[in-house]
Amino acid sequence: TVWTEYHEIKQDVLLKINDIVASHGAEMAFPTSTLHIPEPVNVQSST
Repeated sequence: TVWTEYHEIKQDVLLKINDIVASHGAEMAFPTSTLHIPEPVNVQSST
């Protein structure tokens, strides 16, 4: 289908762009998240 062909071409273009960037010693950034969890809080039971 045209949709499949579109994605094959898109992937090829993106991989070539990545190769060009890597050949210049750089890397592609990607979204990341860091979750900082504080020390646990001790809760005493009332029973």
